[in-house]
Amino acid sequence: MPVKNDGPDDGATLSKSEQTRALILETAMRLFQERGYDKTTMRAIAKEAGVSVGNAYYYFEGKEHLIQGFYDRIAAEHQVAAREVLSRETDLEARLAGVLKTWLDIATPYHEFAVQFFKNAADPDSPLSPFSPSRSTRAWRRSASTARCSRARRRRCRRNCGTSCRS
Repeated sequence: MPVKNDGPDDGATLSKSEQTRALILETAMRLFQERGYDKTTMRAIAKEAGVSVGNAYYYFEGKEHLIQGFYDRIAAEHQVAAREVLSRETDLEARLAGVLKTWLDIATPYHEFAVQFFKNAADPDSPLSPFSPSRSTRAWRRSASTARCSRARRRRCRRNCGTSCRS
């Protein structure tokens, strides 16, 4: 049976590949909660998810990338919840309080093991840290690649339809 996406496109049926990725991520989050981040291996995650180790590494290069997947997922959940607050509140204080409360509500189930993530994220030598040299290099390459792709897409669009589309 297809898994439903619980992100911003709620109700969309996930492809088999997206289902596998979600299964690996959910399994990792459960194992991180049960065993702790440091005691959980990619091999254990793959075994619990019922996929090969190679398959787990196909979707996530390592535990650090699973954490990024976790961050992406809760950020998407927060974005949906925050939109609801922002659409009904007009007062600045109420809007800020509502957005912060939705973040706390979404993050609460992960409180026990999130401490380890944040501790690692604050360490500049950790691959989980946004300040790690390898992380910033990857981010720069990814953003440069995206910019090249966007420029090429805009050029192609101008040739095809005569407009300078931004999509």
